[in-house]
Amino acid sequence: MTTRALFQKAIAAYEGGDYSGSFRIMEQLARRGDATARFNLGRMFLLGRGVPQDDGAAAHWYRLAAEQGHSGAQAGFALMLDTGRGVDQDDAEAVRWYRAAAGKGDAEAQFTLGLLHDDARDGAATDDGHGVPRDDAEAARWYGLAAAQGHASACYQLGILYADGHGVLRDSVQALYWLSLAASGGWEMAAGHRDVVAAAMTSAQVAEAGRLVAGFDGDDAGRVPGRAGEDGLDVPGNR
Repeated sequence: MTTRALFQKAIAAYEGGDYSGSFRIMEQLARRGDATARFNLGRMFLLGRGVPQDDGAAAHWYRLAAEQGHSGAQAGFALMLDTGRGVDQDDAEAVRWYRAAAGKGDAEAQFTLGLLHDDARDGAATDDGHGVPRDDAEAARWYGLAAAQGHASACYQLGILYADGHGVLRDSVQALYWLSLAASGGWEMAAGHRDVVAAAMTSAQVAEAGRLVAGFDGDDAGRVPGRAGEDGLDVPGNR
């Protein structure tokens, strides 16, 4: 049976609730060296789907897939390193893998790098302990990349930066634009901030922000493919 056919069979089994059957096929593909299958095994170990939950095994398979360039695995392994889940906690290695995933367009990794650079987070002024310098402009850059993909949390954080003028020029239209997208993506705090920003704007500015929202062509707000712990399996060629 071809690799493609095996993937189809494994995914069908998973979606049908036969997690053990899906796991057996994915393990076969993973041991052949397939990066996507290795990522899926990591996810299944992390969630305890078709196999007893095992953080150490999840980290093992994520690492193997990450080393092969799978962006979801890179982001997932970075998070495990960041939190010390299944592996020894290691800030520097976590940042290295976040950067690798972010460079491949992983929205969650981009958002996380934005948080690490965000000067306002935790009230710190220089460094958050990850060896990442506090830099509002760099935070805005990473938030912007994730927000452009529809990452609701990144939309919210970017909107706040525009409202306050941190890392970017203060711009109420851009603030309202991103906060509106965050609110539509289900980010509850965004609605309150959106309304405060809008109350201080002219009707023309509000209308301009509305046109930007209507023209947004990113991924569905709030959807972040490839996150560690997300249910469902990845398919070859997705990243």
